[in-house]
Amino acid sequence: MKCSGKKGFYSITLFVFLLFGLFCGGAHGALYYVREGGAGDGSSWENALGEEGFINTLETALADDAFWVAAGTYRPTTDPGDRNASFVLKSGVALFGGFAGTEDRREDRDWTVHIAILTGEIQNDGSAVNNSRHILIASDTDRTAVLDGFTIEGGNADGGGGSIRNGGGMYSENGSPIITNCTFSNNSCDGMGAAMYSWLGRPLVTNCSFLDNNVVGGKGGGMCNSGSDAEVEDCTFIGNGGGEGGGGMHNLDCAPSVTACTFDDNWAFSGAAMNNFNSPATVTNCTFNENTAESRGGGMRNWRSDVQISNCTFRGNAAPEGSGIANGESSPTVTNCIFWSASPVEIINYAISAPMFSYCIVRGGYPGGTSILDVDPLLGELADNGGPTMTCALLTGSPAIDAGTSAGMPAEDQRGIARPQGSGFDMGAFEFVISAAPPVSSGGGGCSAAGGPASISLIFPVLLLASIRSRTFGKNARGRPTGKEEHNSRA
Repeated sequence: MKCSGKKGFYSITLFVFLLFGLFCGGAHGALYYVREGGAGDGSSWENALGEEGFINTLETALADDAFWVAAGTYRPTTDPGDRNASFVLKSGVALFGGFAGTEDRREDRDWTVHIAILTGEIQNDGSAVNNSRHILIASDTDRTAVLDGFTIEGGNADGGGGSIRNGGGMYSENGSPIITNCTFSNNSCDGMGAAMYSWLGRPLVTNCSFLDNNVVGGKGGGMCNSGSDAEVEDCTFIGNGGGEGGGGMHNLDCAPSVTACTFDDNWAFSGAAMNNFNSPATVTNCTFNENTAESRGGGMRNWRSDVQISNCTFRGNAAPEGSGIANGESSPTVTNCIFWSASPVEIINYAISAPMFSYCIVRGGYPGGTSILDVDPLLGELADNGGPTMTCALLTGSPAIDAGTSAGMPAEDQRGIARPQGSGFDMGAFEFVISAAPPVSSGGGGCSAAGGPASISLIFPVLLLASIRSRTFGKNARGRPTGKEEHNSRA
């Protein structure tokens, strides 16, 4: 798989960090092997650390240390009464999951098959009430702190004041770790950021999935960025509940960038997929599909947030006011986007809002916009159309094809396909490719933090892995349809 554009830049950045560590002091760091039932010193798979050894050794780990973790389930404590225990990420320390327990090269692991779980279920009683409040803490870290190839599930941040109520899966204060190839599922809190809470700092989150995380009475089911200019790319947010706002993502007093992400079947009182409060986010090449708000903003709600939205697709979202976007005291710039749902009121502006819409398809139209079409865009269902995240394809004959502008727009679509493919840029997150055959799935894995893009030859070749993920459907605890990723072997 070839990495290009902004996606390639992120992968190159991570590769350089790891390469620098290898040749500038990294050789002096220790490599620890971890597996379920291990009882050794971590010097090899045969002498691997077990759960308790992993906990203790991570606490004393030094810069340039790394941990290879085999498939299994690991708790942050062996004390069933210690709800405040967490795995703690550190600058210069890298945790890699997804090993079978036989590999001698990191690039031979497969985190989609050999599932390494970091769990908040410290009592093994099936109840979330007494689970760990924060499975992971990533505070005061820089981008040499790496978490790659894990499933983080069952954290429950509740029962107290302040930070205790935030970040059931991960809590980060002034942290800028790299989180990649991870799945955050079934985490909860009664504050903010059920799966991941970031206060200050600038984390880089790539190729991650946020599934069925839930906030009770707070904000940000999947992720909450508070004063944190997070960079989020190639991520999927499915079935998350945001309580007051931001089922998928809640942004507060920050300027995050969100690129090539999919928000599907998330719900909240307002801003079901994304809720921006005093946060001029940049949202590019994203798909917002069938998210539901009880009040305003099925796809997105902006309050005092002049968001930049480019080449995004809003399909089938629902809300009493503004099924696509609701703007309050906000004047976002929206270009090359599609808004199409069952409601004729896709956009609502209130409290002195003056958005700039151009080159968009909007059901019901948008008075005052430039080059606005009110015509069925002929969108396909959310599906794997290639690339790391699911998209809604433009079908043959779509009026969105070649109808956008190129000025300041991304050079690739959500899947990494170059724009334009025809005589002009297409509207929405999907660039239509003229071909006799349907798009071929890339299998999803994106650019892996395990070793950088395969096309880069700096000192020696680096291999990439791609994961094939399919989606099954069921019902969550609220009786709503929800998406779940299955982990399958590579083709």
